[in-house]
Amino acid sequence: MIKLLIFLLIPYTLWAGPFKITNRNLGTNPALEAQINTLFDQIEIEVNAQLPDADQSTYLKGMANASVMSTKGMGTSYTNEIIFTEFKYSTGIGVDLGAVGFSELVGGEVDFETARGIGIQQSFTLGVDLSAFGASGFLSDLELFFNYGTLDPRVYYASLKGRIENIGFHGRYRLGEKNEILSFGLLTYGGLFFHFGYEQNTADVKLTVRTNYSQTAAGLGTLSSSGTAVIGTKVQTYSIPLELSTYFDWLSFMTTHFGLGLDLNFGTAKSIVELNQSITYDSDITVGGDASLDLGQSGEPSSLLVRWFVGHQIHLSLLKINFNLGHVPGTGLWNVNAGIMLTY
Repeated sequence: MIKLLIFLLIPYTLWAGPFKITNRNLGTNPALEAQINTLFDQIEIEVNAQLPDADQSTYLKGMANASVMSTKGMGTSYTNEIIFTEFKYSTGIGVDLGAVGFSELVGGEVDFETARGIGIQQSFTLGVDLSAFGASGFLSDLELFFNYGTLDPRVYYASLKGRIENIGFHGRYRLGEKNEILSFGLLTYGGLFFHFGYEQNTADVKLTVRTNYSQTAAGLGTLSSSGTAVIGTKVQTYSIPLELSTYFDWLSFMTTHFGLGLDLNFGTAKSIVELNQSITYDSDITVGGDASLDLGQSGEPSSLLVRWFVGHQIHLSLLKINFNLGHVPGTGLWNVNAGIMLTY
């Protein structure tokens, strides 16, 4: 369970043992070199054991794309008629699952430990209808939204530290009018909407792995190792979404929406690795080494993504609960989010 929680925030890789200790300082006693190397090897095994599988060549780009996908649909509304204002809390996950199709996803045939990247966000969104504030003409059909959220990774695991954050501005403009298809609330077409916005997502997360060992070498004394290895990722992405959406109200208390989106994306994803380690021989000598993480230095999100999205909402008077699913065809990029809101 702990490994899964770590993976959700830092989906690194066991591919070819990416965490390595290089430039090893083995001290001045040749008789101890084999034992010291053994301890260094144990540290590598311990750290790599925390890191799920992925492909080194696509990891950082996958993390950047997953960050972009993580907040799609959270900062706007696809389903509600806002008379005055809407307040929503939502959580979202964006993933790059590689070569995974819709049938595998629906059938649960996905090995998440081979994912190229995962991003997690939570956000609070406030929406207002400008006509409620006296706007007329073009502005009377425009609704504006602002969203912001943070997440402390220590909620998932005490050895994680850092910050996850998102901020966004969105607008929704009505292009087509609402129309009743079946009477008594059985089926209503909600109209056509154009969405635009700006989204900024940040994830700066580090995992600390404590590496304390002791080994007695016959006739030579006791070797002791103590310290920490820190591994992590720093991702910052920016996205400009442009969307068309529509929805259908049916049976008076349910709404289904769907649409298409085009995203212009920027940003970077970088890997982080630090080693703070010492090995002593009967408290007499100190040796050390440098840490490296073979995942590349940085990656960028795809500059242009075209995706579809679909969702469903249940109405409980003023309270509403919705779920959304999105996908970029021909890729492993998916996102899912859920929200609860009050609309008036």
